[in-house]
Amino acid sequence: LLDFKSFFKFLGRNKAYTFIDVFGLSVSLMFVLLIALYTTQELSTDKQHAKAERIYLVGNENWMQTGAAIPYMIKERYPEVERACPVLTQEDMDQVVSYADRKLRANTAFVDSSFFHLFDFRLTRGDRNRALEAMNGAVVSESFARKMFGTDDPLGKPLLLGDTLSVVVNGVMEDITRSSFPDIEVMVRWENIQIFNPSLAPDQLGNAGSTLCFILTREGSDFPARADDMRTWMGDFYWIYQIGHADKVLIQPFTESYFSTQVGIFSPLRHGDWKFVMVLMSVGILILVFAVTNYINLTVAQAGFRAREMALRRLLGSSRPELFTRLMLESTLLTLISLGVGLLLANAAVPYANDLLQTR
Repeated sequence: LLDFKSFFKFLGRNKAYTFIDVFGLSVSLMFVLLIALYTTQELSTDKQHAKAERIYLVGNENWMQTGAAIPYMIKERYPEVERACPVLTQEDMDQVVSYADRKLRANTAFVDSSFFHLFDFRLTRGDRNRALEAMNGAVVSESFARKMFGTDDPLGKPLLLGDTLSVVVNGVMEDITRSSFPDIEVMVRWENIQIFNPSLAPDQLGNAGSTLCFILTREGSDFPARADDMRTWMGDFYWIYQIGHADKVLIQPFTESYFSTQVGIFSPLRHGDWKFVMVLMSVGILILVFAVTNYINLTVAQAGFRAREMALRRLLGSSRPELFTRLMLESTLLTLISLGVGLLLANAAVPYANDLLQTR
């Protein structure tokens, strides 16, 4: 059964059939693999956080950011709030970071010390519960650690952000993937932002579009029901409501934020297009169906050319189940070869797919 000499001889004699079958299936599988990888990645965004169902973003109908002081004020007012975590980050929010005589530009995030209590980004070095405990503590990404420190142990190494903020590396985090957060290379305590911009101090409300307000609620609570009460309360002191820049308080479940249109185009968080993902998934399924149908048609069309060989094998004692198994193994081999070629083509096409889909 495992002697494929006659099968390879058949393929060699029918080069056009072999090329169309293998090349057509390989190209189809390339597109199917890339589409499957992209859609799976999109649909699994932010699903790695165990507490995601209890995390909410607070903003308004125009943008899902708020003033720097709001997160802590919400925690103080509403008993169902377990933790408040302000975050300030942007896709291109880079700082010059220095170590000894090395200087690199790094995408920097300013976060509350409770960040790793909300989000399950894995630390490969350091204690996630204490990495941001100290005011001068910092967490760096694995890729940044390699660029800055090479093979040296990053823990305990001092860094200088800009010309003024000195921090110490207390943790190394896996590079962020499958997340609405942008790439973060250096993460420091939220309170340090006032060194670079005094209007973003934790007790300020001036910059109303700066801060992501993440709220972790207690189990069993209905935090979105607080939206109307929160609007009435904020109307007494928050200037965006007093002068009519905003009219509503929106409480967005974090699990819905990636595909939500309410996050807004100015949000520092990445956001996806649900309709586009569904359309692309449908296209991938259609390509796979057409590829399978095309392969079946080509194989059936060539079956008559091998009838003499199968009849001869039958005369030599091969049973019908043996012939069936042989043909199935030959088809499996051909499709595995096509899959291997498809994987190579998909790997080569990844940079172009990244540019086209604006993803990694």
